[in-house]
Amino acid sequence: MSSQRYRREILSGMAAGSTAAVVSGVATASHGQGNARGNGKQKHGSKRQAEALDRGLVAVPSGDGVLVRWRLLGTEPRDLGFHVYRDGERLNNKPITESTNYFDPDGTTDSTYAVRAVGNGRASGRKDGDRKPGMSESVEVWDEQYKEIPLNKPDPVEGEDGETVTYHANDASVADLTGDGTLDIVQKWTPSNQKDPSQSGHTSDVLFDAYTIEGEHLWRINLGQNVRAGAHYTQFLVYDFDGDGKSEFVVRTADGTEDGVGNVIGDPDADWTNDDGYVLEGPEYLTVFDGETGEELATEEFQPARGDPCQWGDCYGNRVDRFLAGTAYLDGERPSIVFTRGYYEKTMLAAWDFRQGDLELRWLFDSEDGNEDYEGKGAHSLATADVDGDGKDEIVFGGAVIDHDGTGLHTTTMANPDAQHCGDFLPDREGLEILVPAEYPPEGEPSLSMRDAETGEYIWAVRNGEDVGRALVADIDPRYSGAEAWGGEPLSSDGVGTYSARGEQISETPINSINSAIWWTGDLHRELLDHDFLGWDEGYGVGWIKKWNPETEELDLLKSFEGTRSNNSSKGNPCLSGDILGDWREEVIWRAEDSSHLRLYATPHETDTRLYTLLHDPQYRTGIARQNVGYNQPPWPSFFLGHGMDDPPKPNIMTSFEPAGHDRLAEISASETDATPCDQIEFEAVDLTGNGNKVRSLTWEFGDDTTATGWSVSHTYDELGTYPVKLTVTAKNGETTTDFETITITEAEPLARAVPSATRVDVGESIDFEAEDVSGDEESIDTLTWEFGDGTTATGWSATHSYDGPGEYTVTLNATAESGCTTSYSETITVDLTEGTYRLTSQLNSDDIVMSADGELADGANVYNDTVGEASGQTWRVIELEDGIYRIAAADNEDLVLEAADGGTDTGTNLELGQWEGADYQKFAAVPESGTGYTLEPTHANLAADVWERDPDPGADIRHWNVTGAENQLFAFIDPDGD
Repeated sequence: MSSQRYRREILSGMAAGSTAAVVSGVATASHGQGNARGNGKQKHGSKRQAEALDRGLVAVPSGDGVLVRWRLLGTEPRDLGFHVYRDGERLNNKPITESTNYFDPDGTTDSTYAVRAVGNGRASGRKDGDRKPGMSESVEVWDEQYKEIPLNKPDPVEGEDGETVTYHANDASVADLTGDGTLDIVQKWTPSNQKDPSQSGHTSDVLFDAYTIEGEHLWRINLGQNVRAGAHYTQFLVYDFDGDGKSEFVVRTADGTEDGVGNVIGDPDADWTNDDGYVLEGPEYLTVFDGETGEELATEEFQPARGDPCQWGDCYGNRVDRFLAGTAYLDGERPSIVFTRGYYEKTMLAAWDFRQGDLELRWLFDSEDGNEDYEGKGAHSLATADVDGDGKDEIVFGGAVIDHDGTGLHTTTMANPDAQHCGDFLPDREGLEILVPAEYPPEGEPSLSMRDAETGEYIWAVRNGEDVGRALVADIDPRYSGAEAWGGEPLSSDGVGTYSARGEQISETPINSINSAIWWTGDLHRELLDHDFLGWDEGYGVGWIKKWNPETEELDLLKSFEGTRSNNSSKGNPCLSGDILGDWREEVIWRAEDSSHLRLYATPHETDTRLYTLLHDPQYRTGIARQNVGYNQPPWPSFFLGHGMDDPPKPNIMTSFEPAGHDRLAEISASETDATPCDQIEFEAVDLTGNGNKVRSLTWEFGDDTTATGWSVSHTYDELGTYPVKLTVTAKNGETTTDFETITITEAEPLARAVPSATRVDVGESIDFEAEDVSGDEESIDTLTWEFGDGTTATGWSATHSYDGPGEYTVTLNATAESGCTTSYSETITVDLTEGTYRLTSQLNSDDIVMSADGELADGANVYNDTVGEASGQTWRVIELEDGIYRIAAADNEDLVLEAADGGTDTGTNLELGQWEGADYQKFAAVPESGTGYTLEPTHANLAADVWERDPDPGADIRHWNVTGAENQLFAFIDPDGD
């Protein structure tokens, strides 16, 4: 269809400059490459706990329309179909199964949108009562391509020396704090007197706020006077650590920390800061806070403990207070808390579990306890990933990796990198890779290296002795397979160059952006996310997104975030970037210039790539959680995401879990987890006690407000959607445990298929329809109903129908089985435009406003819309020249025909009358779009007749514009006699 062609043009325009000559000796991209499993070694099938998310529907203005995007959840079929609704009306004829976005050329900022999951077949779109099954909540269109989220900015305070201290919105994280399926925001407020651990001086209190995405302020936590302010002191985690469906907030605390409801941890009057502003004495704690209320839930003495500060490499307080944090699935199923201390010399990592309200130490790693080779290998950030394929996460710690059980997995010579990246960067190689630079590498050791994430073996390394502080890796260039990598210094062209994923040098200089990356346009290449730094005195910049142009070998600006500020000095960080809303593409959150609000930016670009939401890839999700830590790094999924990628595996996750801590009395066994409304699902409670007599009762909750009891039950779902099934088991001694399973209900396969005698006919030509039984032996069909798409219906195994007007009609056959299950099957019938005399009216207008000639019928007369009877030339003789190509002449003077003025090919060219010369600009393709609507497209240009500026009133010009298939371009051919 022409609307599809229009969208293809948008996509091809985005990809401009994406081809270039192949460089000799370098591997080039090819389709279908890659290791679909990412790490390539996973042998264990434990499902990981994940958030139960909603659709994340977002609608933003884009060009002359609205781009609508939504999530495909990791628990759903890859080809799940969707319908899109604007203001309650469905926009697409067939379910969308190839993407999770939709460009609506007729959408405005006054529109509202919803999407409905309808399975992977054809759906009728019939209502069930007042709503449709599987329908999302509706959303309004953003006024801009960003959403403003108001903040409760702290007032200035007085510093230790009497100076005025102000606050700005610094790092942020997102998680579902309230259990409603939407992501909320935890925002750190950093005082203007923050310090690096190498700098002496007093700092003011660090504050944390929580907000819903609509800007509701949930709570504020004040870390107090005994937690120093700075990028290395206040690492924080926001994640659902106990599996109750709501995320917790975890951070290092001390005497004087005040929670979100006013409770104070420890001694509120204690002040452990020394004269130089350091805190080298006094208790330290690790605290878990309720994500919804900010109330303290559990507090334990912090590990790794401070001990003697001199053990860490200096005695004045620098290296002892270098902290990192992360979230890791150390048991392969549930997330654990990881906090670390030190990385220049002595190094310690501690893993914690928060289960059933208790915070317990899982293990402690100490470089002085038989792990001397791991001393001094840490980076200014960390990552967590299953690098050895055992189903459990390891901690990627710069030049070392710590195994899931707290033992060392491997160590290298890479030391003190400012950046590190762990992901699948070489798609034709099994396993994950780690890219790190090295500051002041030992003689003969790498300045930049790509290594095997499991073994530590170097895949390639650059050994030239250069000090390389930072590095970045991203698939930016289609000429090379995998992700390109480069290392150097920010704000400088100095560095070790740019390399292919296999280590072949592409350029002697690094790409001129080294801070972060973002998937924005949807062409599978990753764009670069950085800023224009305004100087060391200001300490911030203005962010931007740029795209590598392989033809010019330069960065092209895509978006500049004017009115915002970056964080963390030269690092140019936003508050957060990642897959926050919509499809798999990434959003970015920047603080406003005055920190009065946040701006959440979403992409305006359409994509034809469908992926599961990246939030349901556990490695990516934990990457979001640790992004605020140390020197912020972008998140990476567990699979290769780039040009030529294979389909990634379906996430092995569960979105409902038993709150961790109990041994279950029984677990759920379901006959199927992917089903349809026609399926009866059998549920069985499997006894885990070894003695079923210990169990007093079993209660089932099916997620659709229905319940049952007993060891074995059956259930059928009426509506499409994803349902958490909960089994509550109570023992005779009163102990209660629960288990969960996720059931996904999608559109049923049709019971009967419509078989028309023809799918393309003329007006008045009869079509014979037969219903073919495709139900097999499982269902017996009771009734069959036909909907012909023109308001008429019929019943039975066969029917005959003809159409009174040209157009494209959807015929739906609804088959109902004796069980009551109803399925639908649709076919499209095209009724050709036949020669004759017609009035032409667009779908934008009422039937009494028609295409007219202005004034006398003459060469050059303008064509516009007017009310029937108010203008001279309002009937048109349609003459077919060849299949689908027509001459449209004034009925009262067939020598005068519709034409593009002066044969113009530009948008905005008038439609007028001209003497018939057989020119291409006088011939029109009548392309059926939907119902009785046709686009009129001149054969000399990719344009369509268009009611100018979508003006529905008489007097609007008819001009040419790019083909959109919008209602102001869809014309019906109406019999002027009303027959």
